[in-house]
Amino acid sequence: MLTHALTNPLGTLREALPAEGADDLARYGVALGRRVRHARRFRHVGLPPGWAGRGERFGVWTHVLDQYGRTRAKVSWEPFDYPVAAHTTVIEVWQYVLSVAEYGEPFALDAVWATPQAVADAVSERIRCLRHLIATDDQSIELWGDYWLGDHFGWATDQRRKRADKLAAHQALLGKAVAAGARQPEEAGPC
Repeated sequence: MLTHALTNPLGTLREALPAEGADDLARYGVALGRRVRHARRFRHVGLPPGWAGRGERFGVWTHVLDQYGRTRAKVSWEPFDYPVAAHTTVIEVWQYVLSVAEYGEPFALDAVWATPQAVADAVSERIRCLRHLIATDDQSIELWGDYWLGDHFGWATDQRRKRADKLAAHQALLGKAVAAGARQPEEAGPC
């Protein structure tokens, strides 16, 4: 019986998140309630219209999605760690941008969180970093060739190609943000 309580602390209850970190969701309209009586690491929540909890691990949501299908929070519940760990991590715009460009997260702009300018600024920062990494790759390949990991030939060129693909995806995302009304961010130095 104790194992079931550990691996599924909420039972049939689903409208709850780990209390640690959940306060950060209040600024986006998530109503925070009292602690769950039989699972004190969790607190009751009321999600805004269109928001939903998705995924399940040990009877707890793994993601909180907004009305556009974007991940707004990730939930960590590790009942077998010592001490037991439970945490809600709010996703920031820069993490959302990375997920859109590199992992296929749904793209949607809004007037509160992922504004065109917030997305453009986050994408611009990632573009600067990718350009710096590609320049470093080019210098390394020029100096040492294409075998950074011992006998694994082709690794450096392959790494550079992957970064160039990520750069192209971020540049396309920046174009979408600018088309939606964001001002073009200024070029800055390396990250």
